[in-house]
Amino acid sequence: MNNHLFKMPKFRTMKSDAPRVATHLMKNADSHTTKTSKFLRKTSSDQLPQLWGFIKGDMSLVGPRLALYNQYD
Repeated sequence: MNNHLFKMPKFRTMKSDAPRVATHLMKNADSHTTKTSKFLRKTSSDQLPQLWGFIKGDMSLVGPRLALYNQYD
C-alpha cells in the first residue's frame, strides 16, 4: 500500500495572507480575494483541477456535498 499524501490541485481564489476563517464571517472578504476569484467561483471553474484529477484517476467522483445550514439548496 502506497502511503503518500495527495495534495489536491486547485485554483487560488483567496490571497495567501487571508485569514483562515469562512468567507461569510470576514468583515471585508473582497479585500482578500484574487482578481479572478469572482469569475472562478461564479462559473465553478475553480473545480476544474479536481475534474482533471478524476480524469487522471487520482480521485473518484462521490457526488455533491450537502449544503451548509446557511446555504440554500
